[in-house]
Amino acid sequence: MQKSSRLKFRRIREREIARALRFLTLALMAAVAACNSEGTGPLDPSTGGLTLTGGRGVTESISGSGHYVRTDLPGVYRTFSFHATKKADETVKGEFQLDNDGLDLDFHGDIVCFTIVGNEAWVGAVSERTNAAGYDPPQEHVFRIVDNGQGDNFIPDQVSTMPLGDTDSYCQNTPLYPALKDVLDGNIQIRQ
Repeated sequence: MQKSSRLKFRRIREREIARALRFLTLALMAAVAACNSEGTGPLDPSTGGLTLTGGRGVTESISGSGHYVRTDLPGVYRTFSFHATKKADETVKGEFQLDNDGLDLDFHGDIVCFTIVGNEAWVGAVSERTNAAGYDPPQEHVFRIVDNGQGDNFIPDQVSTMPLGDTDSYCQNTPLYPALKDVLDGNIQIRQ
């Protein structure tokens, strides 16, 4: 292998490792947020998971990570990770990371709102960092998620793309877009 080819391969591998570390960091942050002791109750075996309590603590949370296949570019995966909590006073705190594998295109930002209806959530986010040419953060994005549960006979969880959109309007009106895609090798949790 020529020296320039080895150097190019090394740079690609370093980017892949950095992307994996960002993804793992957000997944860990999502796990920590789900286990946050401020305002959350103990693990309750009767409900199969974390019991969230009211008051000044966390009342709702969303988290997830995984990937899905892009329909516009067959064979190209989009890897995502997110977590957010909502307190009784309606304040929302959270983050998201979106990586377009194969395109070396990444987005990172804050989740600013979400609305849960049943096993679905509508999420508003603001991108803070990206390496996309010609894209100037901050920009508002919206996406939907569906938690289809766990178990032996589970249906895959679902996530949508993240188009630009008015976050407040999206979270208030809960429209049936963007289209949902099955999550591969991942999981979404919606807790009320």
